[in-house]
Formats: sequence, C-alpha cells, structure tokens
Amino acid sequence: MTPRISWIGLGKIAGHHLDACAHAPDLGRPVAGCDVDPEARKRFEGRIPTVGSLDELLERADADVVVVSTPTPTHYDVCRSVIERGGPRTLLVEKPIATTLADVRDLIRA
Repeated sequence: MTPRISWIGLGKIAGHHLDACAHAPDLGRPVAGCDVDPEARKRFEGRIPTVGSLDELLERADADVVVVSTPTPTHYDVCRSVIERGGPRTLLVEKPIATTLADVRDLIRA
C-alpha cells in the first residue's frame, strides 16, 4: 500500500519531497500540507490541499505519515505536538530531530 503523506512546514524541502513523489508515485501519495505562513501555503496551491494549523492537519486524519520540515529550532516542539495529539504512528523529521540530546531522548521515549 502506498503511504499517504502530509507535511508540516511548506518550504523548499517539502517542495523537493513533493517532486520526488511525483517522479516515484510508489514513494507516497501527498494528501495535505500545513504552514502558519499564508504565503507558503499559497506557493503549494494546486499541488496539495493546505491548512494553517497543526490541529487542522491532524483533524483530517488521512495521513499515514507526517513529515516535519519546519525550521530546525521548531522540530522538537512540532514533533512533541504531533505525538501528544495522537498523530500518525510514522513521523519523519528532517535532520536534526532536535537541538539538544535531552530533547531527542524525550521524543524517543514519547
């Protein structure tokens, strides 16, 4: 089964991921994206449905995988929020997963 993928953070990396999915459809089926910046959402119009908040993205409940492609300093908080809200079991995070070892350990425990 091809996984359904949603993105948190609609910058350059998310664009590269979407391009990869277009060239290799078995990689995953894009279903949605989330960004607090309206301009970022606008750049993805026509490619995937977009929303402005993490809550809106997770309410959709149509993703098997959530990709965190936000700026590095936000990775821990975003990942923690996805976990706490019961998001999909598969969470892919752009490197690094967090900026401190304590935060990395906390996410692994969670």
